[in-house]
Amino acid sequence: MLDNLISNACKYTLSGGEVSLVLTANRQKANITVKDTGIGIPKKDRKYLFKEVFRAENAQSSQEKGSGFGLLQVHRIVKSMQGKLSYQSEENKGTSFTITLARSFETRDTSPRSLTDPLKPKISVPISAPLRTRTLAEDNELNKDCILIVEDNDALRYYLKHTFSPDYKVVDVANGEEAIVFLGKDYPDLILSDLMMPGIQGDELCRIVKDNPETAGIPFVLLTAKTTHEAAVKGFKEGADDYIPKPFSTEILKLKVHNIIESRKRQREYFLRQSLQQVGFSQDSQVEDDSEPGQKFSENDRLFIELATGIVVRNISDSEFGVNELCQEMAMSRTLFFSRLKSLTGKAPQEFIRLIRLQNAAELLKNGYSVSDASIQSGFANSKYFSSLFKKTFGVQPSKFQHPD
Repeated sequence: MLDNLISNACKYTLSGGEVSLVLTANRQKANITVKDTGIGIPKKDRKYLFKEVFRAENAQSSQEKGSGFGLLQVHRIVKSMQGKLSYQSEENKGTSFTITLARSFETRDTSPRSLTDPLKPKISVPISAPLRTRTLAEDNELNKDCILIVEDNDALRYYLKHTFSPDYKVVDVANGEEAIVFLGKDYPDLILSDLMMPGIQGDELCRIVKDNPETAGIPFVLLTAKTTHEAAVKGFKEGADDYIPKPFSTEILKLKVHNIIESRKRQREYFLRQSLQQVGFSQDSQVEDDSEPGQKFSENDRLFIELATGIVVRNISDSEFGVNELCQEMAMSRTLFFSRLKSLTGKAPQEFIRLIRLQNAAELLKNGYSVSDASIQSGFANSKYFSSLFKKTFGVQPSKFQHPD
């Protein structure tokens, strides 16, 4: 907190000005005040403080570097300590920020040491889930859509990760080189990248992702302080799916990411439908045969699904054919194949193979095969297990599916 407030005060105070740090306290509260004689905060910009990632107009024109994230983070830390952050400011005369904290406050640390020393503030990282639900939490994390955040500013990267972690699995890296390494072994559902970074710039990373047939279908959002028309045009020319200028509204950013992910889910339904059509699709579905207007599909993603489906179909009667064999024929590692297939179809490899087998069995039953023959020819060695899976998937026993009357 102090690192941010003091560095801001020094940054925006001209040569010859003053910066002071004052601590006052009584038995109940402690006040920490950072005061400067700097440029101040314009009245029209004060409504954005502590609410958005924002830099006032005079701060931007000062030529000093900044992300506009620091105050938001200070406010969050103060709030987590049950404190209060207040300020007074006058443009061209200076600003003072005051942090008010209780001399003792309740925390999540319930160790014996903390109970015997109640006046000593303890700060601990909140535990997201109780230990007893760890397995469930891990399962939930596995089923979340994955966002790759590429941001060289540590504070902003942390903030973005904290913002999206409740709803998504978030992987954060500090530069384009690390992002490329990650993409070599995993397949995120969306990439959110800063534009200005050391080494590989965000727009160059976008071009690399979009030029590679294996990753071209991953939505890419650029986050940048460059707000000119030319910069936006360049970003879109590199293949970006969206271009969001800083300072940005966190709520709008979350909504844009949500909408892109939802569109991705509709794409999954389409790809899964196309996959099942390769073995004959007869069940009712709300997914249309053709893609939605304006929805973009990577041709390589289409080919990936067709190839994976074709391999399963060719080995449909082999009950020993599983995920390892499929990955081997796809010439991909289990991790990369899992993440890409899950991103494109919403199904893990084992679920994907099982669904194709069941669909094949349904087609055989429609064509007059017995339940036993349909089970064996679809790769299910255990007919009882097959019947259980079939009813769970289609809602009826295979014998009734064969003879609906």
